[in-house]
Amino acid sequence: MFKTIIASLLIGTTAYALPTIPEGQYDGKANWKSDSGKNGQYTTSVTVKGDSIAADYTHPSSKATYSFETKPTNNGFFDVIVNSQKVGQGYCLTVQCHYTADFGNVKIEESLTFWQGHLYRVGSKNINGVIIAWEEALKAK
Repeated sequence: MFKTIIASLLIGTTAYALPTIPEGQYDGKANWKSDSGKNGQYTTSVTVKGDSIAADYTHPSSKATYSFETKPTNNGFFDVIVNSQKVGQGYCLTVQCHYTADFGNVKIEESLTFWQGHLYRVGSKNINGVIIAWEEALKAK
């Protein structure tokens, strides 16, 4: 779906836009910080395949996986689906996508930029009133 959305939106854009969203695996490093002053680094790996996006995070003390599917609605907009449930929505423009998702006590918003063999992600989550923000720079394998 992301591939379809990006490809359809890129028609008629400048030569700087990607012709399609690059499926594959992206690996890189990231920084995070919280509104309480804590911060840190982690490594991450993101796989884009069809309508699915999966991310693995490795922090010094823990490891986690987060994945979701996208379901096109119209005009470059999509629903965020986890375990067959709609948990959010998003949209894609030329080389960037943005989405929000609500998991009850965790609310997430994130922007993804696909540019010249890289995936850049910036976002934040609110977990029971604690805000954590991150930025990731990943390179296609």
